Amino acid sequence: MTIALSLVCNVYFVPSLQKITNKLHMSSDVAGATLMSIGTSSPELFTALIAVLITDGEIGPGAILGSLQFNVLFIVGICGLFAGSVLPLRSWPLLRDSFVFLLSVMALMVVIWDKKVYWYEALALVIMYLLYVLIIYFNSTFRRCFNEFTGSEEWVETDIENGSDEKSPLLENDYVNSTQMANLSRSEKGEKEEEQVEITDQFDDSPFSLPQGFFYKTLWLVSLPITCLLYVTIPDCRKERWENWYLFSFIMSVLWVAIFTYVLIWMVVIIGFTLEIPDVVMSFTLLAATTSIPEAISSLIVARQGEGDMAVSHVVGSNVFDILLCLGVPWLLKTTIVANVLR
Repeated sequence: MTIALSLVCNVYFVPSLQKITNKLHMSSDVAGATLMSIGTSSPELFTALIAVLITDGEIGPGAILGSLQFNVLFIVGICGLFAGSVLPLRSWPLLRDSFVFLLSVMALMVVIWDKKVYWYEALALVIMYLLYVLIIYFNSTFRRCFNEFTGSEEWVETDIENGSDEKSPLLENDYVNSTQMANLSRSEKGEKEEEQVEITDQFDDSPFSLPQGFFYKTLWLVSLPITCLLYVTIPDCRKERWENWYLFSFIMSVLWVAIFTYVLIWMVVIIGFTLEIPDVVMSFTLLAATTSIPEAISSLIVARQGEGDMAVSHVVGSNVFDILLCLGVPWLLKTTIVANVLR
């Protein structure tokens, strides 16, 4: 199931997400904090829904709280280690997402302080996320106000917001020097795009093409059933004949993530029961790491493309989504449909 989540994320979800963000002319940090976070955090959402509404256990909250630590510590760490270049981060996206994340953690502490969850507390979490989306919607306005208030002169993605595919760096601030900006220069990005196109063109249409090397052959053999299943159910929008099917690819990717997550939870419960490990321990460790695989792969992919803001905003935005919606929605459904309070 971990391999299946990786394949869905790497081959289908990320390319469809890139198509959507290009069509909507979204900046990288906004795309990372919203669409990318929602899509890759869908395993945590379905985990919480299944755990709270069906199994009535501690697996869902434990997995989400464990994934918060996994996202901030492990995913940000591997992005910095394996990005291949310096990743410049702008202060506004980092401050925006980190501040909302801090408020989300504080709200969660208030909700669970008495070991009870009431319907209005769950509703407050959901409303907080809607306010976060509202902030994202007016991101350009808030960013300009922030830059004017602080006097910072950061490079901004005005060309992307106007529908262009290029970034235009303005004056560098203290931590974005000329060397770092050179790493994000137009020529280098063009070379990366050309390499990416060449790699994409080399992909065989058939999932039965045998890779080179013993390790990759073994991995190909193990993942072949999943590869064939995804191949016949999700159009690969990287290919020319399917490039306009990106929205359908996105929806099908999220659907398969939900299915794989359900099986994954089942496996974790069985493993924990067999080895006599408490569910809460399994959820904080194994389940938290495996459900965060899509976040890890997606963040590393965009980080290697030089999108530091997108990678970090994705991680922090996923944490905000995990707390406010992945916990808020199941708790709200449980407290309104089943009972007025959840213990």
